[in-house]
Amino acid sequence: MNHIKLRTIFQLLVILAAPAIACTKTEPGGYTSGSGLDTDADITGYIADIQPSAPKDTLVRILVEMRVVTTEGTREDKYVITVEAGTPIFRQVGKNHKEASFDDFEIQQLVHVWFDGPVAESYPMQARAQQVVIDTESGNR
Repeated sequence: MNHIKLRTIFQLLVILAAPAIACTKTEPGGYTSGSGLDTDADITGYIADIQPSAPKDTLVRILVEMRVVTTEGTREDKYVITVEAGTPIFRQVGKNHKEASFDDFEIQQLVHVWFDGPVAESYPMQARAQQVVIDTESGNR
């Protein structure tokens, strides 16, 4: 009896998970559809500082600065973004996105960042990256 219940539960889980698995596919640009690159980035700004971790290649923190124009004037927002090992990093080449790494980050580069989880409302604000795209088309600041 328990074997039949477990089998039925497993079959239901497979049926429910199938649409989610089917919705992700690799695009010609080298990224996975549904990964966030098909949505607008949470922030777009320039790298002002890079803080690698020890041991190397486990994570890096980048300070991203962006100008925000409002009806009350212009202000500069700053974000410390934690990019962990395994976080997708891409380099935009034309309309395609090619895989990149921590070593590709440079001061003054334009980056698009998608957040993973909440943003700490400190100054500078702090967030974890879901993914980062280095914008080589727009150049550096």
